Amino acid sequence: MSRPFFGGIPTKPDVEKLMDHFSVQEGDVIEHENIIAVIGVEPSSNRYRNVVNAWRKALLTQKNLLLVAIPSVGYKVLTPTERVAHGVDGFVKSGRRIRKNAFLLGLVPDQELSGVDRAKKDHVVRVSIAVLDSMSDGMKQIEPRKPDTLPRPGV
Repeated sequence: MSRPFFGGIPTKPDVEKLMDHFSVQEGDVIEHENIIAVIGVEPSSNRYRNVVNAWRKALLTQKNLLLVAIPSVGYKVLTPTERVAHGVDGFVKSGRRIRKNAFLLGLVPDQELSGVDRAKKDHVVRVSIAVLDSMSDGMKQIEPRKPDTLPRPGV
């Protein structure tokens, strides 16, 4: 039998401790040990993740600073250039996810679907193709194709 959940411990006091203790600037790396020293919680706990995620959100909304995780080290405050690269990476990943899901939908046999499901499938595939075309055209306008480093065979 499950135990009732009554909302847990608020993260606000610990987030305020982190905001007061760290005067973060772009390019800073904050190690897990330093965060542990402030809030007194181990990184493997759910409490640590909840507090740090709330802190990351507060830094983004209040100070426009983006913290990203560095595995086994801690967190880094991205510089504007790194934030652009981070955003482009997310954009590219979203395109891959759209492409993969459109492909998987395309594999579903139409004869086993009802009329409504077939219409949903066709619509999502058509919209996915349009979005991917638009994304591709936009990326080409932003950054033209890089020249080949090696000559092509037969040229």
